[in-house]
Amino acid sequence: DTMVQSPSGYSSQISEYTSYIQKIEIYSIVPTSYATWNPSDKSLVTLSNKNLTVVNAHNGYYNGVRATIGKETGKWYWEFTCTGGSDQHVGVVTSNAALEDQGFWVSATGYGYGSYYGKKYNNNTSAAYGDTWTTGDVIGIALDMYNGKIWFSKNGVWQASGDPAAGTNAAYTGLTGTLY
Repeated sequence: DTMVQSPSGYSSQISEYTSYIQKIEIYSIVPTSYATWNPSDKSLVTLSNKNLTVVNAHNGYYNGVRATIGKETGKWYWEFTCTGGSDQHVGVVTSNAALEDQGFWVSATGYGYGSYYGKKYNNNTSAAYGDTWTTGDVIGIALDMYNGKIWFSKNGVWQASGDPAAGTNAAYTGLTGTLY
């Protein structure tokens, strides 16, 4: 969408610049559709806030929810803010991976970062990775589906010296398929 705005009320201040200004264009970067948590693709979690907030409805088990839109190409970034709980996991997973009882991170097609130990998880394996995180921390996820890589950040700091811009030190490589 484009909105053309013509200045008004400032003619005396901008009159000497009119030869330079033909029009001011403001481009909206608000997407017409964006991913939220999918209320039809979840396991024992409660969604609220227009499907932007998720709460585990069954303490003691890892349960999950997939996003409404999967990605198979492109470079993507999104953030997750921890609002409570002592053992959270965030990441990506294919549409056929289980979401209940340790779901996405025990799957060969799930890649995540956990709060309690700061470990990364995939295919029922955990490995030392980054800092622990808790309530108030913002976890960033950079997903490069062109090169099959994923990175995680905590409060703006890429973990394990990762650098998505340079494509180095990814948490995981070799990601394929459509990931949510």
